[in-house]
Amino acid sequence: MALLLRLCFVLSVACLSPAFAAAEIISNVPCVNGEAAGFPCAGVDLLAHVPVDDLDPTGGELAQCVTDLWGWRDGTTGKEYAVVGICGGTAVVDVSEPTDPHVVGLLPSPDQGLSDVKVYRDHAFVSFDEAFIQPIQVFDLRLVRGITGLPMTFGPVAVIAGTDEGPHNIAINEQTGFLYAVGEFIPCGPELSGGIYMVDISSPAAPTFAGCAVTGPFDGYHDLQCVIYQGPDVEHRGSEICFVALADFGDGPANGLDVIDVTNKSNTQLLSRTGYPNSGFGHQVWLTPDQRYALYNDEADEFPTTKTHVFDIADLDAVRYVGAHVHGTEATAHNLFIKDNLVYESNYRAGLRILELGNLANASLSEVAFFDTHPFSDVDGFSGSFSNYPFLPSGNILVSDIQEGLFVLRHGSSQTPPPTIQIVYPTQSPTFTTSEDTQLLSAIATGEVTSVSWRNETNGATGEAILLFGWMAINVPLAVGENQIRYTATGPGGTATDLLTVERLAPISVQILLPTQADTFSTEDASIHLIANVVLPAAQLESVRWRNAANGVEGDAIPFYGWVALNVPLVPGQNPITYTATALNGSTGSDTLTITRATVPINKHPKGVHDGVVDCRVTAGWTCDPDNFAAPVQVQIWEGSQLRGTVLANQAREPGVATACGGNNLHGFEYTIPSSMKDGNVHSLVARAVDINTGTVVDLQNNPVQVQCGQPDLKDPKGSFDGVYQCKDIYGWACDGDNWFDFVRIQLRRLGGAVVWDRLATVRREPGVQTACGNSHSDHGFVMDFPSAWKDGQTRSLRAFAQDPQSGAWHELQNSPRTFSCGP
Repeated sequence: MALLLRLCFVLSVACLSPAFAAAEIISNVPCVNGEAAGFPCAGVDLLAHVPVDDLDPTGGELAQCVTDLWGWRDGTTGKEYAVVGICGGTAVVDVSEPTDPHVVGLLPSPDQGLSDVKVYRDHAFVSFDEAFIQPIQVFDLRLVRGITGLPMTFGPVAVIAGTDEGPHNIAINEQTGFLYAVGEFIPCGPELSGGIYMVDISSPAAPTFAGCAVTGPFDGYHDLQCVIYQGPDVEHRGSEICFVALADFGDGPANGLDVIDVTNKSNTQLLSRTGYPNSGFGHQVWLTPDQRYALYNDEADEFPTTKTHVFDIADLDAVRYVGAHVHGTEATAHNLFIKDNLVYESNYRAGLRILELGNLANASLSEVAFFDTHPFSDVDGFSGSFSNYPFLPSGNILVSDIQEGLFVLRHGSSQTPPPTIQIVYPTQSPTFTTSEDTQLLSAIATGEVTSVSWRNETNGATGEAILLFGWMAINVPLAVGENQIRYTATGPGGTATDLLTVERLAPISVQILLPTQADTFSTEDASIHLIANVVLPAAQLESVRWRNAANGVEGDAIPFYGWVALNVPLVPGQNPITYTATALNGSTGSDTLTITRATVPINKHPKGVHDGVVDCRVTAGWTCDPDNFAAPVQVQIWEGSQLRGTVLANQAREPGVATACGGNNLHGFEYTIPSSMKDGNVHSLVARAVDINTGTVVDLQNNPVQVQCGQPDLKDPKGSFDGVYQCKDIYGWACDGDNWFDFVRIQLRRLGGAVVWDRLATVRREPGVQTACGNSHSDHGFVMDFPSAWKDGQTRSLRAFAQDPQSGAWHELQNSPRTFSCGP
């Protein structure tokens, strides 16, 4: 399958000549009436188009087609560049003036073919597909500074050993300084059978092999993203995790998403492997900003239309496939990236597609803009847009097209205003509350509008609005709780959305709690007191009524320790007692308790309430045994499975306790909080009463009670400001004593307090640092590049501070401040 896909790509390059290739660059063409310079579009302006031939302005033959690309911002000059893979090398294009791009550097790589490009610390890392055998090359991009004429041609400053078979794709974790290479012939498994080849590139010009991640024989990994995980799975926060698109190369596992912990490069762990239905050839994966979901492209499952798959990664050990968003074209899906709330997809012949993240729990995405770099067709096939880069600080978008070259685009056309939309009924407020299960919602759209659709992002209900006194959505189904209703207006100028939040009140929840928490119980009494708790979802309670279905007696409950029905008459046998609560908005709820009135005395369990903690001194409550109100009840205090102590409930309490305990109020208890619990941590205490007659232990109401007293013993960060190394690096290390696995934030400051550098300490150091940091890992170093402006012979002083991850306080490191002087 892999070879077939590569062959298709090569044939597409050889057989399809550029239809829009021009002698000069096309620039500054707005998207008007769905078109910019002959390219279909919506909401995206064309800032510049550099045809394939113009990517080698020297007149050579390097530029025959375009593959991958990445972006680079020069931190010294502030200029922005596109680093573009061409079928003969790599072109560095200055796009600082987006309407006047020009090639400033050429990095030849004969017989390159397909390539993958990433940038880290001012260096480009270029890999070559296994069909074109070459190792990964490293180029110093700083060499292009100041070039204004013909581009400079320069070679690599390093190659990465062990990658001669040509990885198909590479990923770089900029937080840790590691490169990860994948492909069909990665030299990690038996006979070059796959896995992840890991390289330390913290010094880009001196890369070193760090290890292999191999999860099984013939694991064909196609692409990946690696991050320091900070998502919802607390068990794995702070670990370095790779999310990998597993591709079916024909001799290994089927397509799917692998989640691998690569924190320890010598002992990586496969956390989960998750497949998906009707797969073709797994291609690429990217995480949402909150790291809750992973979006995934398959480049051989576009039948009948393009798909973007969604995986729920809230639990890294049990990833769940959610479903697929179905596009409106048949184009083959390729590279996708996510920035803020937008997804940027290069879907080959459909060009660049920009989608908005919706309710991903239902795999909901919505297309908001596009620029079709391949206007001839939108069917499946390996021609058109190969990749894109939406992360430039300017907001401009770089797009590569195999036949058409490089595009510089801007999302948000300024020439044709999109339609605007506003929801005005049933309220002009963007949020409102209702108790109805459906709602009539109306919206006004201005400008030239062809259609208005609506979607309830909460429950997935969708529909088309109709024109009746404005655009109206009839009977929008509402889920209980908050509903996000999105209107989308579409017209020649693009699309626009407006969001309405509708909260549907849940029915009132009623629970009868006394004289027992069970739904059925027995008593020999002729009447009984019943207490109900009523839960109100943002509504005021109007009344609570009770009724005994056995004898037809009913009445109104009164608010006293909850809603109390006093002296409910009971008949011999079963008595179904129903509480019904009614809110001012009409919502109702009920609960039924069945009481069996016995003809002979029966044993009654103790009753009472665990009130809670008083002044971090005691936890208190009351309890009495209905079989003997005169005797005090023994109370046990538990923390988990540990019995903390016992006390007698024999202290005086308020008159209400006497009412509940046969006129005797000497049934209170207090348990003294021990000093061992006053450590700032949360302790959960349960109070249980011992039945006087049987010795049965029963839980009191309001269990458990949380105790949190005192302050935890927090440890300050520790580390060393090592100083300046050969006027090249300013370095040191720091770790946190409360959690060795946390990465500590470092600030380097001048003596006056001004911050000159702010980063996490994540650089690998010598084993001594690992020993000092609890033998967790040695990735606690920090390195600041020595500024060239400081090599002027002047004496300077810096102070190094580490921030406590728990308290946020800053602590100066050992050996700080440091004074140094470097000559010109």
